[in-house]
Amino acid sequence: MGSTLRHVEKAKMALRYGVGLPRFFFRPLSLEECYALVRRRLAEREQNFLAQLRRSVYFNPQSPYYKLFKNAGCEYGDVERMLRQKGLEGTCIALGEAGIYITIEEYKGKKPVQRPGLCFQARPEDFDNLKVRATLQETSGGTRGQSVPNRRDFTFVKDEAAAAGVMFDELGLRKGSFVLCHNILAVMLLATKAGMPPAKWFLPLSSNKNRLASYYAALVGKALGLGLARPERFSRQEALHVSEWLARRRSVVPRSGVWTSASSAVRICLAAQESGLDISGTHFITGSEPLTRAREQVIRAAGCTATARYASTETGRMGYGCTNSTEDDVHVLKGAVAMTQQPHRVGSTGVTVKALRITSLLPTAPKILINLETGDYGTLETRRCGCRFDELGLTEHLKGVRSYEKLTSEGMTFFAGDLARIVEEVLPSKFGGSPLDYQAIEEEGRNGLSHLAILVSPRLGEIDEFSLVNTVLMELKSAQGSSGRMMAAIWEEAGTVRVRRQDPHPTKGGKVFPFQVSTN
Repeated sequence: MGSTLRHVEKAKMALRYGVGLPRFFFRPLSLEECYALVRRRLAEREQNFLAQLRRSVYFNPQSPYYKLFKNAGCEYGDVERMLRQKGLEGTCIALGEAGIYITIEEYKGKKPVQRPGLCFQARPEDFDNLKVRATLQETSGGTRGQSVPNRRDFTFVKDEAAAAGVMFDELGLRKGSFVLCHNILAVMLLATKAGMPPAKWFLPLSSNKNRLASYYAALVGKALGLGLARPERFSRQEALHVSEWLARRRSVVPRSGVWTSASSAVRICLAAQESGLDISGTHFITGSEPLTRAREQVIRAAGCTATARYASTETGRMGYGCTNSTEDDVHVLKGAVAMTQQPHRVGSTGVTVKALRITSLLPTAPKILINLETGDYGTLETRRCGCRFDELGLTEHLKGVRSYEKLTSEGMTFFAGDLARIVEEVLPSKFGGSPLDYQAIEEEGRNGLSHLAILVSPRLGEIDEFSLVNTVLMELKSAQGSSGRMMAAIWEEAGTVRVRRQDPHPTKGGKVFPFQVSTN
């Protein structure tokens, strides 16, 4: 019965998508409309938060938040008073202190939701916004576990298109070409709605997400005269193919914006340099992985620039970089989300990070989220930088976003951020290559003991493996003080760190993280 209902709902979703897409495409947002909608959502954020509570929490006993608010003894009038006294972010912090939050493990159903006097099991679908009449479904990448489906409609994509329109304007891309080197259908939809239909769409071969819907969108776009490119299937190893297209396009339009992952941007720039292709002036809008200093340096060496974006499938786009940004500094889209932080101790490292908590605000958001702990940490700060986001009042910046997941071996834990720096900056500077030529992987051997494999691309030729292992251990010692010296000594004695000559492992979505835990 449940399977039949799912098939019926998918059929309805496909019908709504097929019928609604021509209307959605027919009238792209003007630049003035993009700015106006972003201003409106920013002005309505507290109003939208209260409406979300009324509609989806207090009158919905099935919501996980209904149970949390009831257990905390927090009534609707209490929230209204807190908003007047503390503002939205202050209210979110106070609610979190009262136990009204959800961890990423609780959200995905990996752990029960436990608070004093309360214990229940939640599932990702329990957080669905029931007011959304879904027109398409996306799934999370599954980087931290199983993929989670998320339903969204055209109204939500329109909200996202407005913020993207401001971003395109800020980066000076509206008169250039927009290139999509990604597998997410919603990005194509929001870019086209924002008046920037992709002139080229490279669709990764490994992706089967929404393939038919993607080709249908290209046909509709062509019929409406939007100049929307048909998806072109390509392997992520064919970065040279993308570089060649960008080099040819440069003679027609001097500036192209490429929406892709940070590692794909690095691959494209390296391929251009190795082949003597001029893709200078290209701007990469990167996400999925951190835009680290090392990766940005590779991109700049090819005469290109890059800014970061911050997003998740559950929340949509939460931040964009501007022309004044360096590395992964983004403006928080405060009309879409409220972002706060909570101190979080990382395993047994003794390190405490500022973990991010996200609250969804858009009426059309696919999920109802209040203080969702995403598994990420970073630095939140309010400052003026003089860009277009700044002029709109989006002065809150998020930078240095990383996952606070950990790697453990021989009963000891090292903070993953230290390993990322070593892999992306220290090893390439000492042994050659780029940040994509190295990766740290925690693996469990046949004897049940864990070790840390440092993958080194064979293309680098001969290297001194003993020196490389010693470099890793010395850097870990210096990074973590006395406790780091003790842990590194144990690893050295146990032969925990090993070198393996093979290319780094990408995820199923093509991301190349500087470290990962083997699931084999």
